[in-house]
Amino acid sequence: MKKLLLFLFVCIFISGCSEQPAGVQPEENIKNNEEEIVQDIEEQKLLLVEVKPDNYNIDELPEFFNFSVTNISEELFLCGYMHEIECFTNGKWEKIPFIESTSFILLRINLFSGDVYDFSSYRSAYDYNFKTGRYRIVYFGHYGEFTIS
Repeated sequence: MKKLLLFLFVCIFISGCSEQPAGVQPEENIKNNEEEIVQDIEEQKLLLVEVKPDNYNIDELPEFFNFSVTNISEELFLCGYMHEIECFTNGKWEKIPFIESTSFILLRINLFSGDVYDFSSYRSAYDYNFKTGRYRIVYFGHYGEFTIS
């Protein structure tokens, strides 16, 4: 009887061991799904990003750029503080690098339909010497543009 139970246990154990457990996706599929989600968010135009003011004087550049995010969809949008600044250079948008020690607070923000949330993007967080030109703050695939003149 003990041998039979041991044999059944081993058979069940072996049959349960497969390359991918049910419901678990390979890492590559997870990455593809994340990219699809971001692309889906970008295509749906769920958010309105506005930089205030949208024009800065190079001689009076503030320490931070203020921007607001409005949920223009009918659904709840869960988001956080992560954002980027891009500069329009040579006919294309290029991401401005952060300094090495830059981090963002991992805090979930619930943006209900019509809600507005205000953010600040600190110049000192970027490894970049801001000069005159076109810029945009990118937030979950949506962006608000501003200029420095």
